[in-house]
Amino acid sequence: MIEQSPLAMWVSDDEGNLIRVNQACCDLLNVTEQEVFGRYNIFQDNLFSEQGFMPQVRAVFECGETARFELRYDSSQLEGLKFQRTVSVFLDVTIFPIKDTSDRITHAVIQHNNITERKQAEEALHESEEKFRIMAELLPQIVFESDMSGQLTYVNKQAFKILGYPQDYPIKGLNTINLYIPEDRPRAIENIKRRIAGEPQ
Repeated sequence: MIEQSPLAMWVSDDEGNLIRVNQACCDLLNVTEQEVFGRYNIFQDNLFSEQGFMPQVRAVFECGETARFELRYDSSQLEGLKFQRTVSVFLDVTIFPIKDTSDRITHAVIQHNNITERKQAEEALHESEEKFRIMAELLPQIVFESDMSGQLTYVNKQAFKILGYPQDYPIKGLNTINLYIPEDRPRAIENIKRRIAGEPQ
């Protein structure tokens, strides 16, 4: 089942030693079975330790819990192992225990999903948002951002100054319409609806 699975999977014994790895996992991590079999132990993986996931890993083997987390994997940074080819990817890792009939943990199955494209897109979006924030803070005009319901999610410092709010006023979370005087609100609502629909104001 593991070998035929399209998912990248490997199996460890109850001491964390890798005892089987499928081809999908070898392809994803750019390793061969010979490079990791008898050489890799999950408890000695410095990437799990450095990124703070070792307590979750141990809980699988000691308490029978299932662990899931996102790992930045770079095979060139693995200590104690050398590979002909290295790879750097983001992995969605799931680890679950296998128990015998007496409820003793005998093995663990580790599954990897490649989420590199999603993580790169998230990082690019974060970088774009940071650039927007820097630019917005330098502008002399009011700049604000709202979600689809009209709740403010961001306002620049100039907005506080122009609108007369103190800097610690909880303006985020207010509805955009609250920024307009009552007689201008119907027109503002109509303009917002048109912008959401992709129409010009």
